[in-house]
Amino acid sequence: GGGAYGTASTGYTPVGGSGYTGGLSRTVNYGGTGGRGGGRPPSIDPAKLLALTSGMVVMGSLMLLLSLGSIAPLEAGLLSNDITAYVTTDKTYTPGLHVIGVGKSFLKFPTTQTTITFTDMSQNGEKTADAPPIQTRTGEDASDPDSGGQPITMCVSLQYVLPSDTDLGKIYNSFGGAYHERYTLIARNIISNVAQTFSPQDFWTDRTTIADKMFEACRDELKRQGMVTVTQLQLLRIDFPSQYEDMITLIQLQVQQKVTKEYQQRVTAILKNLEVMQAEVNAQVSVIEAEADRTSLQITNAAVAEGYMLQQAAKTNATALVAKTLGLDGPEVVQYLKLKAMKSHPSARTVIGLHDPFGTDGSGGN
Repeated sequence: GGGAYGTASTGYTPVGGSGYTGGLSRTVNYGGTGGRGGGRPPSIDPAKLLALTSGMVVMGSLMLLLSLGSIAPLEAGLLSNDITAYVTTDKTYTPGLHVIGVGKSFLKFPTTQTTITFTDMSQNGEKTADAPPIQTRTGEDASDPDSGGQPITMCVSLQYVLPSDTDLGKIYNSFGGAYHERYTLIARNIISNVAQTFSPQDFWTDRTTIADKMFEACRDELKRQGMVTVTQLQLLRIDFPSQYEDMITLIQLQVQQKVTKEYQQRVTAILKNLEVMQAEVNAQVSVIEAEADRTSLQITNAAVAEGYMLQQAAKTNATALVAKTLGLDGPEVVQYLKLKAMKSHPSARTVIGLHDPFGTDGSGGN
């Protein structure tokens, strides 16, 4: 044809000239205005190429996003096929981002403590417990062996932790997604059985031991049946029938009153002992004070006597010195002492040298 773009025609020509017959060369003619050998290859639209490339990138990104799955830091997961509903239970996935393929997702399980509650508590008018309080009976009453125990209602809570290894797949195979409900049922039966091994009085006087036994039983049995680890158990409340509680309260009140009176008697005895001890101390103090007074008086009298003797000795020495100095004889010394005593006499009415100062003997006072 003679158009701008004619129909391409092909043919084979000898290679290497007219004298060479060893091969053929394919000649493509796209037509054109100049006859054979004057055409060019068709051009590709850049916009279409860009659109095609972008579409492929978007499709690849979408396929990659659909192939990713994530697990939060406090979770573990099992891989589930959303098309066939088949769950891979022989591998447990840890927190992070995983390439799992299109049409698959994770069944996620908490790795933190999960609580089971048996209470009648509510929040904003709605019950928040997993199950109502546990109703059972205690063991036989020691004071009434034929009673068969007392009805009892218990509010209990406990915490467990799911495994993060292949046991998680075993749990799913055994219980599916209803593992929590299964654990709740097992725990209820265990707690009820343990309660029946204790007497009613034990629930009043030894509640800590009861809670410990319940925890040990739940820990062992849930580990055996459910492959989980029980970490804690709380015995929140214990309710007996009102009539029995009133009787127990009265008994406990009497016991408390007895204990109170015993302590009062001990206090009284201690006070009396203190009084006796105080009296004994006071008596010892009196004896010590009397002994001190006696000793003090003896020391004082001895000192006074010794002082008097020293004084008299000093006077004697002084008189002897005067007599020696003045050359007095015995009668003169006596007269000296007499005069000295008269001089020191304090009375202004002292009469000296009168045998009968009032003249009663007729001598006129001479």
